[in-house]
Amino acid sequence: MPNLAHRTATLAVLCVAIIAGAVALDLSSVSAQSDEEQTGRVVARRLDDGRTEFGWQPSGGARVLPRSRFFPADARVDRWLNSSAVEVDGAVIGRISARLLNDGRIEFAFTPLDGERIEPTQRYFPPRPGHSRWLRSTEITIGWPDGLPLIRVFAGEEGVTEAQLAAVRQRMNQIVRAYAARWGANAVPPAQVQVHITEAAQRAASGYGSLHPCAQPYTDAQGNSTIAYRFGCSGASHFVLGHEYMHLVQTHFGGRLGYWPNTPIWLIEGSAEWVETIYESLNGGRSYQALQSGNWWAARQARNQYALDDPALCGCPPHYAAYTMGFVAVERLAQLAGEQAVFNFWPQLRKADQTGREIEDAFEAAFEAAFGISLAEFYATFDDYLNDDRPAVRPAPTN
Repeated sequence: MPNLAHRTATLAVLCVAIIAGAVALDLSSVSAQSDEEQTGRVVARRLDDGRTEFGWQPSGGARVLPRSRFFPADARVDRWLNSSAVEVDGAVIGRISARLLNDGRIEFAFTPLDGERIEPTQRYFPPRPGHSRWLRSTEITIGWPDGLPLIRVFAGEEGVTEAQLAAVRQRMNQIVRAYAARWGANAVPPAQVQVHITEAAQRAASGYGSLHPCAQPYTDAQGNSTIAYRFGCSGASHFVLGHEYMHLVQTHFGGRLGYWPNTPIWLIEGSAEWVETIYESLNGGRSYQALQSGNWWAARQARNQYALDDPALCGCPPHYAAYTMGFVAVERLAQLAGEQAVFNFWPQLRKADQTGREIEDAFEAAFEAAFGISLAEFYATFDDYLNDDRPAVRPAPTN
């Protein structure tokens, strides 16, 4: 079976050191709005043991002290060392960098996410400062990278390590950039990932529908778009995060109609499966042709039990029909109207809903506006498409 081979699950119904040495954490993604800027100063003080402690002082805010923040008294001259992640309001904004100079001063800077070091005008810590007195750099401004939203990643239970959080940050950073590079910056909404290491990932999303054992998207009580993700879950690779993030795209841009049953389950799960397949094929996973072919034959088998427009269609074993038939249907829509139409559909859905139409009428209007074909005509042509001996395979996606 295609991507679903690493899903053992029931239907995922939507509701959605400075510095004892260079730190190996990936700092590249975490929460908040993409157009925000962070203004503040690097702060430092000398401790009695000779180490220098560094932190970040946001303008008008409390001092932030990264976990690894101590510059050693015996540091090697002219070697840049980096702190661990500097987080402000749950968002990683970068890390502090520092090096020892020949004259005994310490030069420091701030390295934002995916950016060059920013050097404050006043950036030299004196060789003989007063002990325990905080000194401040001149003010600097840090912009978010690429104009993209940053995904907040946080521990959902005790026992989740910083290394696990860093790995998820890296994955989500890759996903956001892959989405934006292929489908545009408007295809990447803000979100957050709650990382678990036990079945608490399922309990975190309880009440939001049937639960995937490894990842589940939902909207929390504060309106945050959230993925509850179980790190290292057997039966699911990290590519599943690409699938679940697409569900957040659907609900963010589609509004109240971006949920099942207002939108058919084949389009909800099929588009998420389709996006995950493209992302996997471009990021070291299985080939697109292999994944496409696997879905094709699984859909052919599932149609013996379901039609695409069957209200009983579900993501249930043994066929996982909503995923396999949905993938093939969305691939067909991409062949007919282009990949971008798969993302354009969700804003069209919200727009159609705002006209006061009945839900079914709004869905059909948005479908035809996005894909250039009526829903009834597509169902008919999809049956013909599945009746072909072999699928009309598109060329493998490229970056």
